[in-house]
Amino acid sequence: MASTDRAAQVGAPAGPVAQTAARLHALLAPEHRLLFGSAVPGFTAPAPLLAAITSAGWGSLRYTAEREKAVIALARVLAGAEHGSVPADAAPLRQLAMVMEFRMHYLRQRLGQSVRALHEAGIPVLLLKGAAVAAWYHRRFAARPMLDLDLLVPPDQARRAYDVLCTAGWAVPAAEDTVQLPAGGIHHLPALHDASGVEVNLEVHTDVIPPGHPFAFGAADVWREARPVGDALGADLAGVFVPSARHMALHACIHLAWQHMLRTGTWRTAGDLRVITADPTFDWAAFVTLAQEARAASSGYWALRLVEGLAAVPVPAPVLAALEPLPPAGVPRAVMRAAHTLVERHLLAVLIPGGPDCPSVRLRRLAWECAIRPHDSGHQLSRPWHVEEHVDAPAHQALSQSATLQRGRASAGPPRFPAGVRWREFVRYARAVLGSSRFAAS
Repeated sequence: MASTDRAAQVGAPAGPVAQTAARLHALLAPEHRLLFGSAVPGFTAPAPLLAAITSAGWGSLRYTAEREKAVIALARVLAGAEHGSVPADAAPLRQLAMVMEFRMHYLRQRLGQSVRALHEAGIPVLLLKGAAVAAWYHRRFAARPMLDLDLLVPPDQARRAYDVLCTAGWAVPAAEDTVQLPAGGIHHLPALHDASGVEVNLEVHTDVIPPGHPFAFGAADVWREARPVGDALGADLAGVFVPSARHMALHACIHLAWQHMLRTGTWRTAGDLRVITADPTFDWAAFVTLAQEARAASSGYWALRLVEGLAAVPVPAPVLAALEPLPPAGVPRAVMRAAHTLVERHLLAVLIPGGPDCPSVRLRRLAWECAIRPHDSGHQLSRPWHVEEHVDAPAHQALSQSATLQRGRASAGPPRFPAGVRWREFVRYARAVLGSSRFAAS
């Protein structure tokens, strides 16, 4: 069926997703059911679920929650739990949440100061990713935590924007003796650090995806549909732009499925897609058409499938049907969907830090290709591991550079297994994917 025909089927209202969420949650350990439950509005943690989380489970949850920027949401869920049902092991989560609340308040201030400095220099600014979602939809950063600000500027003004920001409280990393404009290798300049020492960063982008990507989607498209926010977000952000709702959604799907290879970021992507797709200006049929024309249909399919199944984000069934990769010639659809079920279980395995992760880089890449189907998607030879920015490491290798996450890497990072231990890891992974064990951290 042609892409336009498939897109024409979209538009039915979202059906119930609880059954899908329950199916995937049954595969998770209690701590990760709590994590993804916290992404659902109105979720209340039942006492039996909290009681089922072991001390080691709380440690794994703390690490995963900080990596996914979920500590504030989790702390609020725990605050609303039945009195006496929250164990002492959960206390560090509340402490982390207080630190993150402060950091987000500070980051919002720094965004206003940065935008004002750029505007005074006559440089247009468009908010990307978490900054756009937090400012446009939540109106407060604590509702969508992040560790850095992503600002898109016209490529011919990137160097000047960088210099302006260095006079507005941001500092060039000590390791960067000279700062070069992006030239075929990356889509933003080196991250700027907060000069006062608070652990937040800012990236000046010239594009939305790293060079070498296969998508017919980029900064020019985003600027074309960008929305001026006026003074709705506060006087300090007056004149800033945010992407259109459908561009926000597509960028979120590509970021999760291609740049992060469906390994990290599912929790925060679920929160982003929930509010973006609830935008009155968002149209599912237009999104499907955009994804297909951008060669991003398979990325959209897997991102939406995961956030629906893990965090109950409402996605109309016709949308998934329209985006779902067609089976190869001669392969029955039932066979393809059985393969997709195995791929889904593989993705759940690699999501869990310390869980039954796939010990083979080659097998991880093969599973990703089975999901995204790059050849059939028109991606030619482009792969995320061929570009400078990608996530092709075990899920517990976070993008953040925080000391807490560095300690998490030391305890949960991938060891270099002796042959016998590595074989046991393969067996553990195979049991999880084939359905004989739960996706739990060891």
